[in-house]
Amino acid sequence: MIFNIRGTSGSGKSTIIRRVMESFPVKTPELTEYRRQPVGYWLGTEENPKILYVLGHYETACGGCDTLPGYDFIFNLVKAKHSISRHILFEGLLVSEETKRTLDLSLGYGPMMVVHLDTDLMTCLDSIKARRLARGDTRELKPANTTNRVRTINRCCEWLEERGVPVEMHDRESAVVRILEIING
Repeated sequence: MIFNIRGTSGSGKSTIIRRVMESFPVKTPELTEYRRQPVGYWLGTEENPKILYVLGHYETACGGCDTLPGYDFIFNLVKAKHSISRHILFEGLLVSEETKRTLDLSLGYGPMMVVHLDTDLMTCLDSIKARRLARGDTRELKPANTTNRVRTINRCCEWLEERGVPVEMHDRESAVVRILEIING
């Protein structure tokens, strides 16, 4: 299964990935010569170290596909790793607003599930503020930017669902449970 977690900044995308990663005893970062941080991680067990591939790095507070060099790289990496592993997990603010490559991925490489996070706007804004303060950024947060992103992501998920891509709405906790339930099936 290809899992794509979608939500605005502060919705919990990276938190979900970290929680899923914690449930696997073997975590192997995939390093390349042109990056300090991993391009992704293989997760599994001693017997099967390649059960799940997670895109992007999680060495900092913000992670995932937003740490990778663009849509083509991201979606080509999903396709390449899916040929090795049945399960792929990816998230990022930018890929939360992408539709055409996601539809193509679902049609050509499925099965796929979009996990649409239903985190309320105030929780997202509070998370963004806390993350900014932790790195010393005291600029005023403009809620309109996040509000607009929520609307855009909602429209993108509706567009995908109308075209047959399975979209499930979840909170942070139920998203982790659902993803692990399918992987451990």
